[in-house]
Amino acid sequence: MKTIYLIVIFSAFFSCSTDQPEIKNLKKGSLKATMELMETNIKKFPLDSNTAPKPRYLEIFIDSTGKRKLTFLNSFDNSIYIYDYSSSVFEDLIKFEKQGPNAVPYPTGYHIKNMDSIYIADYQTMELLLVNDKSEVIKKTPLMGEKDFRSSPELLISNCQYFPETSTPFIETKNTLMLPGFYMRIIPDSLSNKVNFIAQIEYKTGEIEHHSPYPSKLYGSNFTWSDPFYTKVYPEIDLERNRMIYSFPVSHNLFIKSLDNDTYTEVYGGSNFAGTIKPSKKNPENISRQELIHHINEQDLYSALLYDKYRKVYYRFLRKAIPNPTIHNGLKDKPIAIIIMDENFEYLGETVIGDSHEWNWDNCFVTKEGLNIEYLDEGDINEVYMVFKIFEPKQIP
Repeated sequence: MKTIYLIVIFSAFFSCSTDQPEIKNLKKGSLKATMELMETNIKKFPLDSNTAPKPRYLEIFIDSTGKRKLTFLNSFDNSIYIYDYSSSVFEDLIKFEKQGPNAVPYPTGYHIKNMDSIYIADYQTMELLLVNDKSEVIKKTPLMGEKDFRSSPELLISNCQYFPETSTPFIETKNTLMLPGFYMRIIPDSLSNKVNFIAQIEYKTGEIEHHSPYPSKLYGSNFTWSDPFYTKVYPEIDLERNRMIYSFPVSHNLFIKSLDNDTYTEVYGGSNFAGTIKPSKKNPENISRQELIHHINEQDLYSALLYDKYRKVYYRFLRKAIPNPTIHNGLKDKPIAIIIMDENFEYLGETVIGDSHEWNWDNCFVTKEGLNIEYLDEGDINEVYMVFKIFEPKQIP
């Protein structure tokens, strides 16, 4: 199923500068690689006739006995499937109604705190739903405040939208649950430093707080980033140091923020090969979808950030520029590279694994076995399995 985003019509909410800003990679060509990713294992999870590869969202859940469960959202029948990760055996599913008092009409992502407390982001209602494993809705909390966005469309202009994916997941702290969002279009000058992309719910009170504004140096009025490809935010948490680390698609740097305030510090986290990133020269309101895709394909753009606690390294994904792209190139043609950094963000190396025809890289997560990435097996015509290839960083001989 294709991802569907709510579209907001903007008028003159932004300004364009005649000077085209650029985000340069100051360390391009100067970094030395000592490690590369090597494929070390493969896991296959059998699928029934109601399921298919490329689920919209998945999560590893540790149950009350300490066993690891692979869970994923099945959009076809509106359910969460549960497998034992180690054995790949299907165990159970939780199915939700689309209408009625226990409706979950358009689930996009979820977090299983325990089987009595499952938090689901619903895109149709823009609510955070608290449900249990009996498919009962216990509580509904608006993600944009008390007003209903359907009767208050101005909320879509002043707020982010929430469409979690495995690479932009729910993040749990001791007392709260965070959900990253993204702004749909160009951030207007009037909302500079006011658009907060994190919605955080406190477990005890159920109250939602919004924090973490877009850095103005990346998304200020000179930058006309006009698509979620540029504005999605990829988070990782460091609970030991009480901080969040954010990977923004348009920056070679990583942005680090304390959990206690909205002040950012920066650290280099880029590729040895990525080039300068810049917005289109044209007014975004006049760019066709084909032109937008061509411009995206010309750019090196970053994405998911994951910490591997077993090997004490970070992985940062890069959607590489296509050399001399044409109008016939689609977004899936962009090569996918994975940068390896140590726990202090020092560059260790990077590996190109293929493109999005071969990899559903959005479905990536870390286990003790290594970095799991969903592999799209062209030979599996009947979609019998959901396949993950597992990578580990190895020293370059």
